[in-house]
This record gives sequence, C-alpha cells and structure tokens, in this order.
Amino acid sequence: METMNISYKGKIVYRNKEVVQQYDKLRFSTLLGRLVDKLEKTVVLELLQIKVRTKVVIDVPCGTGRITEALTNDNRYIVGADISKNMVLFAHGRLRRYKNVDFVLCDAERMPFKSDVSDSTVSVRLMGHVPSNTRIRILSELKRVTKRHVIISYYHPLSILGIVRRIKTGIKRTRESWFPITPRKLKTEMKKSGLNIRKTKSILALVAETYFVLAE
Repeated sequence: METMNISYKGKIVYRNKEVVQQYDKLRFSTLLGRLVDKLEKTVVLELLQIKVRTKVVIDVPCGTGRITEALTNDNRYIVGADISKNMVLFAHGRLRRYKNVDFVLCDAERMPFKSDVSDSTVSVRLMGHVPSNTRIRILSELKRVTKRHVIISYYHPLSILGIVRRIKTGIKRTRESWFPITPRKLKTEMKKSGLNIRKTKSILALVAETYFVLAE
C-alpha cells in the first residue's frame, strides 16, 4: 500500500480520479478560465527567459500537464512530477506525442532527484494549498534540485479576488484549506529556505489572487 505524509489536504483531494478528469473543465473552460490559463502560461514562459536558456525543467506538481505542455518549446527536456498517480496518468496521456517529456510520481517535499539536476523548476497552483511550515520544506527541496532558478505561483490575500474569497468563506462559515501569502511574508519564507527573489509578477495586478515569483 502506498504511504505518504499528509501535511496538507491537497495531497488527498487531487488523487481522486473524478477530480482529475474534471480539473481543467471546471477551471479553464469558461471565458475567464481560458484567459487565466493563457496569462499563467505567458508569465511562466516570460520568467523562464529572464536568464540563460534552460535545457532541463521540472514541473511540480504537473497536474494534468497544462503547464508542462507549455514548457515543451526550445528543445527543453521536461520532467512532470506529481504526488497523484491519476494526475500523472492523465498528463502522460495528454502529452504522449512529445518525446522530450517524462513523468515521475513523487512528493514535492521529498523528490527523488539529484541535487542541481534541473536548470529551472516550475511550481504552479500548489502553494495556495500548503501551510507555511510545509511551504518552507517544499521551497528548500525546490532549491536543492534546481541549478539556476525557480518559478512559483502564490496567492495574494489583499487582491480583489482574494478578499472576495475570504468574504465567501466567512458567509459560508467554512474553514477553507487555502493559504494565501503577502509578498512581505513570502520574503521571510524564501530567506528561511535559502532562496532569493529576483522578480515578482501578477497575472492581473490588484485583481487576481495569483502572482508569480522568480527566485534563485
């Protein structure tokens, strides 16, 4: 039987086959969803080009392979990694035509890669599910496996959509497993994990929760 350290709820939720099959449809099929999808991919690729051209990239968690597919330009070798077997299977089926993509089933807190194996590592739509102490462990692991720079998405609690999320949660009186973080607090977490922030970029400044960080 497969065992793992359950340090945040997302480790369980995204292992469900039905959740995996509906993931892209629920998030990226509407007009707004398609816009967000395009903006996220655009920002990731823009940040990747800030430094020297990368040859090896790890995408963790790879999820359904949405970002992994966007990374397949410029003859890069891409490794999609995820703790969910169903996510890995879905992404593999989606990207089977690409010869420069492989997939690994693993936990972002303990990845089975040698140190400095990747030129760049990308982590999109993970940190909002992860509490601070676990985020620091993941950041330290991303730093360990990455030679040059790390690109990570975070969620700003003081954005318009971040405030709307908190209001909705308060009205429903539910305890949502969601962990946004301000840029100031993020600097503290980065410092503890040994990473330095080079650049931050929001997909829709002051409106969307999502903002990206390029660190090294």
